[in-house]
Amino acid sequence: IDDIRLQPFEAEMNCYVYDPETLRLLAVFDDQHFGLYYQYNEEGKLIRKKIETERGIKTIQETFYNSYSNE
Repeated sequence: IDDIRLQPFEAEMNCYVYDPETLRLLAVFDDQHFGLYYQYNEEGKLIRKKIETERGIKTIQETFYNSYSNE
């Protein structure tokens, strides 16, 4: 067990997980404890969102960044 969450039976609760070093949002867990996961690149830009379902983890959004080079 890596975490414990107590809540009333009929209540809804979301939990948020942050990276302690960068303070970036890493995951949001809903009232059924399914996660929405955030992934970042080396520059700290959001590149991917993944959602956890009963069938596994699926990518729901992916972003590619083009950087302008003046070379």
